[in-house]
Amino acid sequence: MGELPETTMDLQAAFFAAVRRQDFEDLQNEMAGRETGRLARFLSPDERERIKDGKSKSERQAEAMTRLQWMLANDPEYAALYEDTFAKLREAEQAAERALERARLALAKAEQDLQTTLDSAARLQDGTRVFKDQNGQVRTEHGGKVSDLDAASIDWRGDEPSYEQLSAHRERVAGLNQSIGHVQEIQVNSLGRIRDRMSDEDNPTTSDELESFLPELDDAMADILKVETAISEEATAAPLAVTPDIAIPGPGT
Repeated sequence: MGELPETTMDLQAAFFAAVRRQDFEDLQNEMAGRETGRLARFLSPDERERIKDGKSKSERQAEAMTRLQWMLANDPEYAALYEDTFAKLREAEQAAERALERARLALAKAEQDLQTTLDSAARLQDGTRVFKDQNGQVRTEHGGKVSDLDAASIDWRGDEPSYEQLSAHRERVAGLNQSIGHVQEIQVNSLGRIRDRMSDEDNPTTSDELESFLPELDDAMADILKVETAISEEATAAPLAVTPDIAIPGPGT
């Protein structure tokens, strides 16, 4: 065995020499990517990972990016087309939500008006609701003709709604339901499909696909605006007396 240090200075020198040897060994192990069970103290986590897999930080970052992120970051023309298409998509989605909100409010009002019309009807002795049409024919709420004998038994007040008013309210309710269904169909089959496709991070849309989405989005927006316009015009129309000539867009219009 070697001689033991005899002074405090010798003890300190021996201690620091041992520390330096251990630091040197630890650094060499970290640089070589060897696992020793000791905590890493010299290299950053990124640098240790780079040594381990032989790749630079930028290379690993590029691998971590999805294909869509890479294309948006490295292809300015594609990024511009993608953003323009997505902006149109968001605009159409917002318009669809706005149209649905208006249609649902209008539907609630139309259903209330229909129920008021039914509640105001004259009735046969068995409780069947009846209405006079513009020709003076008495009809049930479902359109069936009432016999002269039964009609003679009706106690008319004089302010009952007509059969044409009943039909108009029913057509309004049906038209608004059709409009709501049409907008919902656009949301799912057009806007939703395009959003799903554009959100695919690993299999991004091609430029040709994006180009094809633009006219489809324009058509969807036009259909949505037709619904909004029809509802707005109907809301400002005169009270229903006869069946109005109001066409609320449905599928294919």
